[in-house]
Amino acid sequence: MTDHKFKIGDKIVRFGRVYEIFKISIEENPDTGEDEELIYFKPVYESQANKTLICAIPVSNIDLTNIRLPMSEEECDNLLDLLDSKYEMKGRFNTRLAKEVLKTNEPEKIAMMLKKLAIVKRDPDVNFTYTKKTVFRQGLKRLQEEVALVKGISLEEARKKLIKMLQSQAAQSLPLDEDGDLD
Repeated sequence: MTDHKFKIGDKIVRFGRVYEIFKISIEENPDTGEDEELIYFKPVYESQANKTLICAIPVSNIDLTNIRLPMSEEECDNLLDLLDSKYEMKGRFNTRLAKEVLKTNEPEKIAMMLKKLAIVKRDPDVNFTYTKKTVFRQGLKRLQEEVALVKGISLEEARKKLIKMLQSQAAQSLPLDEDGDLD
């Protein structure tokens, strides 16, 4: 992604969170003494926990991370279609692998993981454990910000849109929001 020329105002995605570049500067690296281009970015969707958060990274190091540009409108539509399509789960849900998927910053993989979790949640014979709830919440948050940005809607609207699509995953109509477990 270093072939992309970043500019102030560009949006990037890091661990499912959307950030905006607000400063680009050339600074001396204290370790090497060489000048390098740094981008500074802050959350687009501020919360109490991150309202003072400011991050910086040398442009030359971006390829060493999973920072990426946001999805295009078409990619977002394809992702939402994927969430809305029927899926038949084979085998058991692997929570350990799901946690690894969260680290990838790949929306399609996270969407498939959420689909599988939605199916698991609807099975009355399967215990929807605290760990599964936590993974579900984290996955939902990782998609929520990016969908809100790309679609130009609020975070709450994006969350409702994602949950509505995930609710179509099983014949049973158990609400995904029961007990407030997705708040």
